[in-house]
Amino acid sequence: MIRAFIQRRAANFKSWWNRPPTTRDRVLGSFVGALVGVWVAVLGRLLLGEMPVSFVSLAEFAMIGAACGVVLGAAFPKSVLILGFPFASLGVGS
Repeated sequence: MIRAFIQRRAANFKSWWNRPPTTRDRVLGSFVGALVGVWVAVLGRLLLGEMPVSFVSLAEFAMIGAACGVVLGAAFPKSVLILGFPFASLGVGS
């Protein structure tokens, strides 16, 4: 039962991966890319930059990161979805 479930999920993933990206994939990739870009840019600025850091500086980095994430998400939607989804869900939930 579990083996059949895993094989079915692997077959579904393989067929999804081999299909050309759809508009839905690109929109979702852009959304996830924006969230990932915000997290990576803000945390990267906090960890690698001078301290103390102003909120304005963090907001600028967040906007730049989100813009880069949207572009990457639209260009490479499936890769961004797979690699970025754990970062996109960071801080969400209980």
